[in-house]
Amino acid sequence: MAGIFGTRAGILYDASLVAQFIIILVLMIGRRLARGKQLIKHGFTMTIATILHLASVLLVMVPSIARNSQAILQAPTGTGALITLAHATTGASSLTLAVYIVGAWRLRATPSACFRRRKLMKPLLVLWTLTLVLGISFYVYYYV
Repeated sequence: MAGIFGTRAGILYDASLVAQFIIILVLMIGRRLARGKQLIKHGFTMTIATILHLASVLLVMVPSIARNSQAILQAPTGTGALITLAHATTGASSLTLAVYIVGAWRLRATPSACFRRRKLMKPLLVLWTLTLVLGISFYVYYYV
């Protein structure tokens, strides 16, 4: 089934790509809320971004890598495999860190508890952005 961008990607992969851009936009909104000292709104915004990302990973990315793992094993040093592994590694790391930060905030629900994890938030944003760049690279390599 053809996707929405006129590439070899199916509509599910195109939708996942669009979702990742929406997630980055939500992250930027969350960052702006934090800078404006609207910390509760920031927390909820980041929770939404994390849930959207988790859904995308579980519904699209994990099944895709499971279906195509043989290709990675056959050529583990090939360009496609390296992009895939880098994307999967940074993606799993950013998702794990996001779930940790959001989970800790939701379980404690106090600004002081979250403030202690503030030093993790900027590296998480960088890691999440790197994951997006690698995801775009993955999309272009395999589908364009």
